[in-house]
Amino acid sequence: MNHLIAEALLRPDQQAPNGLADGIFASGVTTDVTNSGYIGAMGYGWAAGIEAYGVDSATVANSGAIYAMATDEYGQAFGIHATALPDGAVSASNDGSIEVVSSTGYGHSAGILALSGAGGVTVDNGGSIVASGAYVYGIQAQSAGLVDITNAGSI
Repeated sequence: MNHLIAEALLRPDQQAPNGLADGIFASGVTTDVTNSGYIGAMGYGWAAGIEAYGVDSATVANSGAIYAMATDEYGQAFGIHATALPDGAVSASNDGSIEVVSSTGYGHSAGILALSGAGGVTVDNGGSIVASGAYVYGIQAQSAGLVDITNAGSI
C-alpha cells in the first residue's frame, strides 16, 4: 500500500516547460494521497497537481490549493487525476481550491478526473474548482461501475 500525506511541496511550483509536471505522483496496488498544502504544476503537454494510480483502489483527499497549467496547444491539465484500472475503485474528495488551465486551441482540462473499471467512482466536492481551456470539465468521472458525484462547492 502506498500512503502519502503532503503537508506542503518542497518547492513552491513544479515546472517542466518542455515536458510533463506532477506535483504529487503516487502509484501502487492500493494508493492513498492526502494533501493539505499548496501544489503548483506547470508542464508543456501534461500537468497534474495530484496524479494517483491504483490497481485495486486510488483515493485522493485534497483540502489544499492546487494550480495546474499545460501550455501546449494539445496540453492536458488536471487538479486531481485518479485512476484504478482495470477493475479498481476511485474516491476523490476536494475541500480546497483547484484551478486548471489548458490551451484554448485543443487543450483538455478537468478540476477532478476520476476513472475506474467495474469498481466505481465516487467524487465529493465541497471546494472551489475553476477550469479553462478548449475542452473543460469541472468534474469528469467515468466508470464501468457506479458513478456517484456530490457537489456542495463552486464549479
